[in-house]
Amino acid sequence: MPDKGAFARPVFENLLKKFASEVTEKRNKLLADVEELDTYKERLEKEVGEMERVRVQWGKLVRLNVGGQHFDVSLSTLTEKYPASMLGAMFSGRYDVVTDPADNRVFIDRDPDTFAQILSFLRVGDQWVKPLDPWMLERLRVEFEFFQLPFPGLMTTTQLVKYSPPVPFEEEEEGGMGGLFGGDDDDAY
Repeated sequence: MPDKGAFARPVFENLLKKFASEVTEKRNKLLADVEELDTYKERLEKEVGEMERVRVQWGKLVRLNVGGQHFDVSLSTLTEKYPASMLGAMFSGRYDVVTDPADNRVFIDRDPDTFAQILSFLRVGDQWVKPLDPWMLERLRVEFEFFQLPFPGLMTTTQLVKYSPPVPFEEEEEGGMGGLFGGDDDDAY
């Protein structure tokens, strides 16, 4: 009589091999899933860290002394829009910034009037209203260059007319053009 164990052994070995193969396959899939989850976790942690950095920056106040005038400005205003600018680099955290121990302000040896305009530009961007005074515009162009910021350019003639204060108009006396063209005699033309 044939041994029943002899027939069962090859079947059992095949089942065991199949089971071992399935376990290996499942293990490899599980390891791949764990690796994918670890990568995803690292990305999320990096994103959370970046969000935290931005949250801290929005709340962080930078105290400046520019040419003797004090300015308090958020770190994000100085660094966010133009990170490659001098101010962006100066306050990026990559460099140590020296503060005055008496008042904890960073001293910048520049003109405070033009610096106020630069801060306004950094705060509002394209909505920044340029001064009409050509002398001030030239001073600002120099300061924008110093701080490595893009100077928005001069206003067009249309913009100058649009934003210029109205010129008082004198009413003419008895007909004609009055003194509008510099003369009193309308028949001169």
